[in-house]
Amino acid sequence: MQICILSSFEDSLSRDTGYSVRIYNLAKGLAELGNKVHVILPGFDNSTEKMNQFFVHKFNGFLPKKLLHFLAKLLGIAKPTTLYFYDPFFVFKIRKLIYGANIVQIEQQTAGVLIVPVTVKIWKKPVVVDCHDVFQSLNVEHTFKFRRVLETFFEIFVYKSASLILAVSEKEKKILTSCGIMEEKIKVTPNGVDTEGFANSATNLAKVKRKYGLDNYRIVVFVGNMEYLPNLEAVELIATKIAPTVCKEVDNVKFLIVGRYVKAINSPNLIFTGTVKDVAELLAISDV
Repeated sequence: MQICILSSFEDSLSRDTGYSVRIYNLAKGLAELGNKVHVILPGFDNSTEKMNQFFVHKFNGFLPKKLLHFLAKLLGIAKPTTLYFYDPFFVFKIRKLIYGANIVQIEQQTAGVLIVPVTVKIWKKPVVVDCHDVFQSLNVEHTFKFRRVLETFFEIFVYKSASLILAVSEKEKKILTSCGIMEEKIKVTPNGVDTEGFANSATNLAKVKRKYGLDNYRIVVFVGNMEYLPNLEAVELIATKIAPTVCKEVDNVKFLIVGRYVKAINSPNLIFTGTVKDVAELLAISDV
């Protein structure tokens, strides 16, 4: 079987964020089952490479780079190449891969407003929408009203056009059905965890604590990509409310913030690590 996985984030296989680890493991796992897997990403340059057992394709669209950067800044979009998913020329370029596929799966549901209906209605291919964090735009404070309204409309349209929807919880399934999405095409697939990898981590706890200057501290660990707005809002809440409150009640507490960040928040209680090679060792030293 040939499977195409589409993601609107150019760095979707970097394996240093939650979504990139998920997409990489999905592609790798499907390939190991004997499927021919193609991952399609946006990029400023066209390229094809083989990664382990699957293929990675990057395509650009018609919109010039300067215009993409301008529109991304105007709309508050962190990754300009994401906008190629709304570019008809990008859709035209990927048509052969999509047309040759038996199943198409798309990440970042709002990015599928053009690709999903074209794939289902014109190319007659089943589309699976992997919807993490349904209606995110309604739950974050960093997006302006027009973008929230537009993204919500796009999201509902994509769900109604999809052949199958993967939700991460029963709660999200309930939200979808309340918006008129047919229950029978929603499947709940909770996020997985590599329990063996975390349980068997051979970590020298004292060495890891010394690395971050945490020898005599109680440690609270938060793991998340701060380019993702809900995570950014969570860290801001930790810095402004949670950490100050906890530190008044409990002595010697530090909050370790693990993951990508654009700018560290100035707080004496927070330590930003950036991306790390081994998340398991930081979780191993955490008290909370």
